[in-house]
Amino acid sequence: MRFSRGFSLVEVMTVIAFIGIMTGVVFVSMSGKRTETALKVAAREVAAAIRTAQSNALAGVRDPVNGNGLCFHRVKYFDSGTYKIWINHLRSGNSRVCTNSGDIDEKEWSTFSLKNGVTFQADWNGASNGIVFGVPRANVDNLGGAARAIVLTKGSTRLAVCVLASGTVIEQPIGTTTCP
Repeated sequence: MRFSRGFSLVEVMTVIAFIGIMTGVVFVSMSGKRTETALKVAAREVAAAIRTAQSNALAGVRDPVNGNGLCFHRVKYFDSGTYKIWINHLRSGNSRVCTNSGDIDEKEWSTFSLKNGVTFQADWNGASNGIVFGVPRANVDNLGGAARAIVLTKGSTRLAVCVLASGTVIEQPIGTTTCP
């Protein structure tokens, strides 16, 4: 009588095929989660920058070089992967009004870049001036009573960061590109 002391070729090939199939399933599952995670992280970073500009306007944070009257803080789209916080002062003293763009000096406060292949879908849906927070109450100056959706995209997956007219900043769930 002969005893077998190992596995047959068919058994080994079956186990290898099973491991290959399971690896493929896990890889496909994980790649979708990576995209969602990258979008969620980018949304948090964009929302944090908007809240920072709002907080700076509320606190009256000034550019130390320009001692003139403070007008507003702005978060502005720069290109498909970059956005900036700007601080805006009167150009020459407090005698002029902040509504006249010729009297305003704009200084870049911070620059941020989206990471992991996340981009903005468009130029913040027409907010060419960005999101503007007035001084001293940090009121949203340029939305005209409507919410602004800043849509982030990676591949075919999208989500929005919403700035409501009240100043509330909301990070929408994956797949939502509109604001309440």
